[in-house]
Amino acid sequence: MNIKILESCIGLDWNLLASVGTVIGSLITTIGVIFIFIQVRDTKRYNLAEFTSALDSESKNYTKIARRFWPEGDLFNIKKYELSSDETADILEYLGFFEKVYLLYEMTAIKRKTIYKLFGGRFKFIMKNELVRKQILKDEYRIHYEPIFKLEKLLERYLSRGEIFSNEQHNFTNKK
Repeated sequence: MNIKILESCIGLDWNLLASVGTVIGSLITTIGVIFIFIQVRDTKRYNLAEFTSALDSESKNYTKIARRFWPEGDLFNIKKYELSSDETADILEYLGFFEKVYLLYEMTAIKRKTIYKLFGGRFKFIMKNELVRKQILKDEYRIHYEPIFKLEKLLERYLSRGEIFSNEQHNFTNKK
């Protein structure tokens, strides 16, 4: 009853006031949800950038062996050479890194485009090398290197779509 007297004295419609309060509350909640979404998105981007940077840093551990397969390296175009057991171990460790990269792709932790941009050239040089193909990636051991060959096919398909370069410029296979 006191509310009715107050309404008549001041001229306030409490139902209208409650509706306005509900609208303002909904608007503030919506703005809050938008800011939470932006924060989650930015955190995801930051974590992805940090993860990608750590993966790239890890790849630098293999620079010594990788450089040997680059065009200016001593193993780039050699067809007859017997790899030492230490060289073989280094190459296997390097290929293990690429196995990890492919498994991260399968878990959707890294995108194909990112793999290509960060590791495509390095991966291509070791996979095109005939020494690696003949002495390490022998057919009888192919099953042990399945993720490596899947990564090779994945990057070939990526390139064949014309997303970056033509397949002729960056062919990942040893087709002559």
